[in-house]
Amino acid sequence: MGNWDIQLDRSITSDDDWRNEMYRNACHEAAHAVVAERVGARVNLIRLTDWEEMIETKTAGDIDYTISTMPAHQAATMRLTIALAGPAFESLLHQGRTYKGCGSDMDDARQVVSMMTTKNATSEEKLERFLEFASQLVVEKWPLILAIGKRLAYKGEITGRQVRNMMAKLA
Repeated sequence: MGNWDIQLDRSITSDDDWRNEMYRNACHEAAHAVVAERVGARVNLIRLTDWEEMIETKTAGDIDYTISTMPAHQAATMRLTIALAGPAFESLLHQGRTYKGCGSDMDDARQVVSMMTTKNATSEEKLERFLEFASQLVVEKWPLILAIGKRLAYKGEITGRQVRNMMAKLA
């Protein structure tokens, strides 16, 4: 997956620690964006929140994307895969351990799964299958996610057009 120079599970005590945390957050959001484009959604904007907003909302960033009109089950499948891309990135980064920063993504994913009816699997089994699928997509696009994450950490926000341009150049 390439060299990752972030030291994990440390408190932020210096500017270098803060830059590493911002880069990790940016890559998490980049994973959402890359997977969104990969499954057919259209990214409009990804951004990092500033320090005050992060403390207030407990979110480090967000993504705005559009899903074209399609059957509800198909749209739910896309939203679920996109929501799980960030946790998939974190799980791969932290070698299978869950990471504290994925709570809202997992809440979103659980909400989508609860609306999907299935006879063959429980909600948690379905969630696990989608997390595995999202993980495969993240591994497949790992270098691209790191590149977009680096740019996002530097700029603070990236338009969907910029994401698609980077995806085309780095494909």
